[in-house]
Amino acid sequence: MYSGLLIILLPLTLGYLFRFKNKKILALTHRLLGVMVYIILFLMGITLALLDNISTHLTAIFIYTMVFFCCTFAANLIAYYYWINFFRGKLRNGKPINHSLGSK
Repeated sequence: MYSGLLIILLPLTLGYLFRFKNKKILALTHRLLGVMVYIILFLMGITLALLDNISTHLTAIFIYTMVFFCCTFAANLIAYYYWINFFRGKLRNGKPINHSLGSK
């Protein structure tokens, strides 16, 4: 568990500390990030494979996943509602903002 957390958080903090403008370094960074995703998925697969009686835990995993999804989806809907009604309704340069999708 800690190895996966380290693989995720270490590059995240290093990315905020160092800024690269060299194209070669950025390309290498993108390639390494892709490799890290596969490493994390591999480690997660191993931990799931080593779980005893995974068939009994699948129902609980599914319930936790659905509750997390529903909470995240509801929070996004609420934030979108407030964004549309309170922030986008403000005046821009003395004119109200047009809420149609085709406007700029």
